[in-house]
Amino acid sequence: MSQISPTSAVVRQKRPVLALLAVSYGIALVVIIGGFIGGLRINTTPSEPLGLWRVAPLEHPIQVGEMVFVCPPRVGAGYV
Repeated sequence: MSQISPTSAVVRQKRPVLALLAVSYGIALVVIIGGFIGGLRINTTPSEPLGLWRVAPLEHPIQVGEMVFVCPPRVGAGYV
């Protein structure tokens, strides 16, 4: 009869948990990157209702009353 060491038993118990965490992190990463590429943004500011917003390029001139999404320039990017 072979003996199982206590450390190998603990490692075997942790494998499903680690696998679940790895898969969960992978799915979350894919969703975040896919959302960013697809133009999805999460608004956490009080400027507009909280939630998930889709940013789409303008296909017409901006008119008074329209909501626009603006990315300010990064500090140190050569802008004054």
